[in-house]
Amino acid sequence: MSNKESIWKTAYDASKDSTVIQTSEVEPGVFVVQMNAPESHNILTPQMMGAVAREVDRLSAMKVDEITAIILMSSGKSFCAGIDINAIRDDPTFEEYITRSVDPFYAVQESPVPTIACVQGAAMTGGFELALSCDIVIASRDAVFRDNHAMYGVHQIRGLSQILPRVCGPSNAKLASLASMPVTASKALAWNIVSEVVDTPEDLFPMAMRITKGFAYNNGPILRALKKTMNEAYELSYGEARKLELTSDVDYYASLGDDKPRILTEGAKRFNKRVEELGTTAGMRGGMVEED
Repeated sequence: MSNKESIWKTAYDASKDSTVIQTSEVEPGVFVVQMNAPESHNILTPQMMGAVAREVDRLSAMKVDEITAIILMSSGKSFCAGIDINAIRDDPTFEEYITRSVDPFYAVQESPVPTIACVQGAAMTGGFELALSCDIVIASRDAVFRDNHAMYGVHQIRGLSQILPRVCGPSNAKLASLASMPVTASKALAWNIVSEVVDTPEDLFPMAMRITKGFAYNNGPILRALKKTMNEAYELSYGEARKLELTSDVDYYASLGDDKPRILTEGAKRFNKRVEELGTTAGMRGGMVEED
């Protein structure tokens, strides 16, 4: 297939995005991006990849007081079966087309907004990578993570070879990738791939919303500042990361401008309240798990 006819050009066609994804603001500032191709197990076709990238980039560009979190979900039995290998087979020059603007992995990884992946069923290969691109991963008990790159004869190019060893250690990462070992939800929890495991796929959304309550309770600008610092520190030595933390601290307070006194006053009020409540149920719980 010539480049002129490449199926990967469909990644740039935004007119059909609504046929493969749906976005809804489920609470003020909380947006759900749902991959909606259940019949194909939400395969990352060129169209799906472009649609997810565009939507995450659109939400990421919103102001801090307009958006609190992005929840990435899927319809059907599976989270995502990965990138469409048929499309790679039909046009091996596909890398020429997957620029940053249509790359969902980097769109999620580079988003300043906290992101949560809700995984049910299969999260295979590129689907595994997409889930790990999010800040927080939660899974239902039926979830299975599997890296089939070696099985398909394709190389990891969307971060899995670097993210997975950092998350679960080199030995477990090689077991998952070199042997294409299925990783169940319980094993994924033990390996630090997921943060929470819920009983059924229907329980994923309530758990995600519970987490976003914690985001919403906390200060918006600091969430973005902390996420940025943590992500950038990943690539540094411990000593360099500590220096980055100090620099980020200065940058954060400078970015607050005239809002700094208000934010610190509010922070002091919350601090005093928590100290007063220490030893009580309310004092130990706070934001995320605070009862209504």
